[in-house]
Amino acid sequence: MRLLGILILTIYLGSCSSDKHERNEVQNESKVRSDQMLNDTLCDCQALEIDEKKNIVHIGGTDSPYNGWCVLYRRGGKLESKRQYVNGKLNGDFYNYHPNGNLESSIPHKNNRYDGRYLKFSQNGDTIYNRLYKNGAAIIEDSIQ
Repeated sequence: MRLLGILILTIYLGSCSSDKHERNEVQNESKVRSDQMLNDTLCDCQALEIDEKKNIVHIGGTDSPYNGWCVLYRRGGKLESKRQYVNGKLNGDFYNYHPNGNLESSIPHKNNRYDGRYLKFSQNGDTIYNRLYKNGAAIIEDSIQ
């Protein structure tokens, strides 16, 4: 059944314009990863502390580097951001959301640096920024706005 849903979703996404397609692809990936978050370590981002000497984060009161996702909510309970840490460093995706709940940006990280396609969207979902990074440096600058 899940495979059928993925197939239908793929066909639907193929019929969208390129901007909408990118946004939908990232939002669906975000949704899948949100579902995976339920099985991973999850904490409130405000519970994390930064060790500036080691350039890592850990849960307050511990010295161990944090592994898992952290989430941050706005007043009223709407999701503001979620990010993934491995060994205390941003490794994986960092998602930000507009107050209306739509995806604002998707920023892949590797060892606390941008690494992958950074996409930013307007509140109505149009792509306004699209840049490819490798080890923190822009390698393809295709800023849309």
